[in-house]
This record gives sequence, C-alpha cells and structure tokens, in this order.
Amino acid sequence: MRVGEISMPTTAAAVPARARVWAAVWLVVLAAGLVADGVYLARAPLAEGVTDFHQFRHSSRAWLEDAPMYEPVPQGDRVVFNLNPPHFHLVVLPFVGLPLYLGFAVWMAAGIAALVWVLWQLLPQWFATLREPLWPLALLAWLFVTPITGSVLVTGAPVWVMLPILYAAWQAHRQGRLARAGAFIGVLASMKLFLLLLLPWFLLRGEWRAVRAALLGVAISSGIGVAVFGVEAYAGWIEAMRASEGWAWGQLNASVAALTTRAFTETPYWLPLSTDVPARALWVILAVSLLFLTGERIGALSVDSGWALLLTTALLVNPLGWIYYLWWLLPLLLVTGMGQGFSPASARRVAMCGAAFLTIPPWAVFAAQPSRVATLTLGTAYVWGLVCLWISCLLLTTRSSAQASS
Repeated sequence: MRVGEISMPTTAAAVPARARVWAAVWLVVLAAGLVADGVYLARAPLAEGVTDFHQFRHSSRAWLEDAPMYEPVPQGDRVVFNLNPPHFHLVVLPFVGLPLYLGFAVWMAAGIAALVWVLWQLLPQWFATLREPLWPLALLAWLFVTPITGSVLVTGAPVWVMLPILYAAWQAHRQGRLARAGAFIGVLASMKLFLLLLLPWFLLRGEWRAVRAALLGVAISSGIGVAVFGVEAYAGWIEAMRASEGWAWGQLNASVAALTTRAFTETPYWLPLSTDVPARALWVILAVSLLFLTGERIGALSVDSGWALLLTTALLVNPLGWIYYLWWLLPLLLVTGMGQGFSPASARRVAMCGAAFLTIPPWAVFAAQPSRVATLTLGTAYVWGLVCLWISCLLLTTRSSAQASS
C-alpha cells in the first residue's frame, strides 16, 4: 500500500445493505435537486444565448452547413470562442438536430445520469467507511448552494458528460491496468489539455505503458477528428485558443492566472492593484512554484492521493481553470483522507475555508468595486477556495508521509 492509500470495501458483498440504501437515497435527492435547479437556473441564459452549450452547438451546426466551425459567437455585449477541439463535437452532433431547449435538456440529463452513475460506484463504499454520519448531509447541502454546481447547470459545460472517462482512467490506474488508464487519459486530455500534467507523474512512477497509451489516445482522437472535420477545423480551433488567451479574468476562473490578471491588468469588472506588474510573468512564477511543490510530494503518493493533488494543481496552473472542473475532484476526494472526515484537523480547517470561498455566489465577486481590497478578496474568492483545497491535499500527504516514515 502506497503512502496515503485508503482501505475501502471493493465488492458489493463487502458493503453493508444499509450503506447501499443510504447512498441510493442520497443520489435520488441529488439528481432530483439538480433537475429542479437546472430548470430554474438555465432558463434565462438559454434565452439570452450565453451558455457553453450554445458555443459547441453553434460550431457543430456550422460544420454541418459547411461553414467555419470556430467563428466568434455573440454573447450579450461581447463575443466568445468555442474552445473545445473539433473531435469533441462528435459527442455533440446528436443534439444539434433537436430544438435548443430540448437539446439542452437532453444534454444535461445525460450529464446528470453520468454523474449519478460515477457516484454510485463510490458512495456505498464511502458511506460504509464514514465515521461521522453528518458528512453526507453536509456535502449534499453544500452541493446545492455552491456555484461549482450552478455553473454546470447554467452553462451546460461538459464536465459531467466527460466524468465517466476520467473515472474509468482513475479506476484502471488503481487496478494497475496501465495501458487502459493511459488510453482513457489520452482521449480526455486530447479535449482538456491540462490533464497532460498526469503524464510526468506516470513517468516518475515508471509507468511507461500508461504514457505510451496516453500519447496514442491523443493521436487517435485527434486523427479521427482530422479525418471527420478536416485540418482547417483544427487550425480554427488553435486560432480560437489564441484569441481567448486573455480570458483568465473570467468570473468563474479559479486559477492563479485569474488572480494575476485581475490584480495587475485592466479588466471590465475589477480595479487592479497596479498595471505596472507583468501579470503573465507573475502567473508563470506562481505556476512553476505550485508545480515544484507538488512535484516534491507526488513521488511517494498512492494513486488516489496523487490524482487528487495533481488535478488540483492542474486546475490552479491552467489559465482556464473554471470552477466547474472541481466536480472532477469529488470522486477522488471521497476515497482519500478527505473522505474520512478531513483528518488531520489542520487539513479539515483549511478545507472548510476553501468550501466557504467556493460557496460565495457569482454575483458577489463583483461587489464593492472599484476597490483594490475587494479585487484581492471577493474578486478572487474562487482562486482562494481552490488554493485552500490544494493546501489541504498537501497537508494530507504530509501526514501520510510522516506515518509511512515512522
């Protein structure tokens, strides 16, 4: 057993029936709440055409009509770009022929179903090992108020739709099925590039099969995309990525790039501390520092703890680390030390601070402007929330390392 590994029941027979029943009730309440929240929250953004679903639906329809896939998409008083690669739209094409509201509803239903399926694989085991029965209730209540959930329901971001691929990769890695783990990561990383940060860790662990399979997964996924959509579509995607490099200031961005951009450049909503500090250079310094501190701990960690720490780091250093990607951490946190009640106490306290930051409603991040103090506090609340989760992961790994050495 590697450092930080949590022993949990692995078969249905090992999980008490009571834990399975409570997990099923928990998931039914979650799914019903997500449907109700989605109907309420997404109505206005859909009518105004400002969801992520509009962006990749627009690109898919453009391709079907032999038009450029990555033309700017009007959203209110600005234009945005679809940042999903062409082959991602293979998943979207079945929804394009449906009316907008029906297509969005079916898309979100598929996402909620995928989320429920993944959590069902883990929740019974989690309920069976919990020492504090109030944690599931507290987690359920928090998920209904945090913008991490609301941002998915409002935008239609594909994080829930993609979650089973991430789960399959993680589970394959836990089971030592390295080629399968790498292949799933490659497919997902071909669409979400920040996941490539896992590959150096695989190399550090000597898991060459996982690295080769991941690179092959990237190549095959992109090759299929080129065959279907053409090279021009990928050129348009790359150009869209370049045109969107200044989006780090975005309201729902929780990366350190969001902090440096809001604090040291002119943005539409936040008063900067100064415009004389090179924000991009400062972001690079902070990102390299985070990667270095993570790299110091990552070598001895278990698969579970390593994935939790690396994905948290990846979201912090990724310039487009939107808060809805934090859903990809939830299955991992359920089976690390955090899932056992955030032990030690220091990790628990820091994690609770992070949860508080991540509960602040999106409209509040604009409050008290123009104000430099507000820019560094409320204006970057989601950044501080993610930083707190990252520190919690470090504290858990420090404790595990100390136990292993003793």
